Amino acid sequence: MFAMNKTNPALNRLAGLFVFFLVFSTSSHAQLRINEILTSTDQEDSMETPQEWIELYNATGSPINLMGYSLSDDSLRPRKWLLPSITLPANNYLLIWATGYNRYTPGDYHTNFRLKREGERLALYDVSVAIVDELLYPPQRKDVSYGRDPADPEQWLFYENPTPGAANGTQGVAGFTSKPVLSVNAGLYDEAVRVTITAMPEESVYYTLDGSEPSQSSTRYSAPLRIAESASLRARTYRTGYLPGDEADASYVIRESIDRPIITITTDPDNLWDSRTGIYTHATSTGRAWERPAFVQFFNPAGDVFAEANCGIRIHGGASRQRADKKSFRLYFRSEYGPGKLDAPVIPDAAAKMLPFDKLVLRANYNDSWVHWDQQERDLATYVYDQLSRNLSGDMGMAYSRGTYTDLYLDGQYWGVYNLCERIESDLLKTFYGGDAWDVVKDDEIKEGDSTEWNRLQSFVSRSNLRNEEDYQAIQAMVDVPEFTDYFILNIWVQNDDWPMKNYYAVRERTPNAKWMCVIWDIEYSFGAGGPRGAISNNTFNHARSSSGVLSQLFSKLLTNDDYKRYFTTRLEELLSSTLSEKHIHERFQEILAEVRPFIPREAERWNQNQSISTWEAAADHGGQFIDNRSKYVRQHVYGALGMPTPTPTPIPVSVEDWRQYDESWTWR
Repeated sequence: MFAMNKTNPALNRLAGLFVFFLVFSTSSHAQLRINEILTSTDQEDSMETPQEWIELYNATGSPINLMGYSLSDDSLRPRKWLLPSITLPANNYLLIWATGYNRYTPGDYHTNFRLKREGERLALYDVSVAIVDELLYPPQRKDVSYGRDPADPEQWLFYENPTPGAANGTQGVAGFTSKPVLSVNAGLYDEAVRVTITAMPEESVYYTLDGSEPSQSSTRYSAPLRIAESASLRARTYRTGYLPGDEADASYVIRESIDRPIITITTDPDNLWDSRTGIYTHATSTGRAWERPAFVQFFNPAGDVFAEANCGIRIHGGASRQRADKKSFRLYFRSEYGPGKLDAPVIPDAAAKMLPFDKLVLRANYNDSWVHWDQQERDLATYVYDQLSRNLSGDMGMAYSRGTYTDLYLDGQYWGVYNLCERIESDLLKTFYGGDAWDVVKDDEIKEGDSTEWNRLQSFVSRSNLRNEEDYQAIQAMVDVPEFTDYFILNIWVQNDDWPMKNYYAVRERTPNAKWMCVIWDIEYSFGAGGPRGAISNNTFNHARSSSGVLSQLFSKLLTNDDYKRYFTTRLEELLSSTLSEKHIHERFQEILAEVRPFIPREAERWNQNQSISTWEAAADHGGQFIDNRSKYVRQHVYGALGMPTPTPTPIPVSVEDWRQYDESWTWR
């Protein structure tokens, strides 16, 4: 089947491994048998679970009662999933969904396990736990099934047109071609590179340099390539009787003096720019239907690739979807593309607690950037206020989206500086709080879990009187009030004008007696940016308690309780002398400015040549003036509204956890 390759032993080993996988199955011609499987698809059910399946076939001339038969992907657990107690007629098929649901609805059967796309053992057992059929299948491809050849049931083939519940087709192929080998690794190079592409002798190589998917209509490789400009190389092999195998992808950044992190995204240009299907040309379209396959590589400042993966890409954001030429992105790591998670420290601050990422966000920081529609906003742009505010929330002990800054290249073209960060979801919350399941609400929309407890909270807040001790105790059982207080104080201090009616996350572990908490997000309109442009004395305290939405309503009602007012003002003073002190915030501000400063000249060159490093430094100076003066305005607003004298700061070094335990009658219980 494969010719030996004398110059590349690795290809020979792969070929041998492929042959082993291809032929390893046991079955007789006349029995109940595994006939076809599909292990990877982007077709999902209402629970966003891929609709993968196993097909059984009764090849005998008699019906078979399936009671006591079982399927398993674990040799130590042959009874892992019992088949339904039904009779399968002779020469008939039974389709079983491999979703993990463990469901026995008549005609809608689901195993309690899922099939691995990477390949594994699948076995069928009879009532005596003897193996009836066994298959060790090789790595699979999305929407390509693996099934028996009708002409020779001992031979397994790949089918581009699966036939669940019916006879397998006659157009199956033996396998996939090999992945070509590139002689030069992806990276940053001072001069042109010469790339040789190696494949097996029976295979032809086709390649592209613009990010488009290579096909037999692309350029056929015949001699080493000289790549003198930044480009995304994609190469694939073809062979009669085989499906095209994995691509070799590499991004080359040529003659660009860069000592910063880089991310390169390679995707077919049609995925971005097609007039009917492109996600950039239809940027306001959302959901899974507007996710496209891509390949992402992460470079360290030295120019070496330290992580890469196939993934899905979508447009991210709100107003920027319509108003900005430079858009934000989300990256989705799913098993249908490659690894189900990205297990690499692509965000340095997250490394200590990191779980593998299944989603990442590349924020363009529209409201704090040079592509904003308003000139005053552009003049105030620093690109740092969102991440700075999130970092401060982490300093206060709250869960937050950790992030870093990177240059982005899109299909070989420089696309600007981006804030790479975590998306607020269960995986992030687990790293801070533990727990397996969470309700996640963004702007009153349920993102994970269900609406039961969120609706209960909204209903209670709307009818409660928090001056009443019973209601006050009840809200403490539903909401982590110390954390909620810190969250409000931070948003008030940074002058977040685009909140709390929107741009918030509320989260709650899905366990009895769990409490709602808030996570800061989308705080670009802060530190004197936003409306009115340049102001540093906005009364965000009054704004926070008079806006629409349940968070504002809860905050306003809490402030009617004398115990809470004393707690709030005490906690405010403690934070103003610690985490929200001028000294601490200046330190954090200078740290993040130093990280972003090297990116700025190139960003101006790419997106707004009317701006420069000097205008950016002027905007940073304005941010510094905000930090110098903000606390005095916050005190004026808070104590003026509450009818209390503005105190001389006398810090009480009490942490949030201390307050949870504090038990004097006049303060927190």
